[in-house]
Amino acid sequence: MTTAALTLLTTLSLPSWAAYTGPEHNVSANQVKSQRDESWVTLQGKLVKRLGEDNYILRDASGEVMVDIDEDAWRGQAVTPSDTIRVSGEVDNDWNEVKVNVETLEKIGAAPVRIPAKLNSHSGQREHPDP
Repeated sequence: MTTAALTLLTTLSLPSWAAYTGPEHNVSANQVKSQRDESWVTLQGKLVKRLGEDNYILRDASGEVMVDIDEDAWRGQAVTPSDTIRVSGEVDNDWNEVKVNVETLEKIGAAPVRIPAKLNSHSGQREHPDP
């Protein structure tokens, strides 16, 4: 067998792990509601309310939309209402509700943690912790 044929057979026998790398369809929460059923979308916002086992309300500057986040999409990440997240998934546009079935969730920002200054009992001055 020639080297070229062997290389071709080896390449064809490898599993394909390629993923979609094209442009994402970034939308706002309000724009999700006008997307076609099964459209792939990406949006950013904050989870502000849990509605049930996997359903949450995601809020951005334009409004709110329901998102369905299965356990797999969390990937062990802890998310609070002050964290900004990016989710991607498929629009589920039923006649009575619209939601995004989330496939990927990425935490992209968190509210800064403020360390309060403490009062020095000797001088009465506020001490700020070292950064």
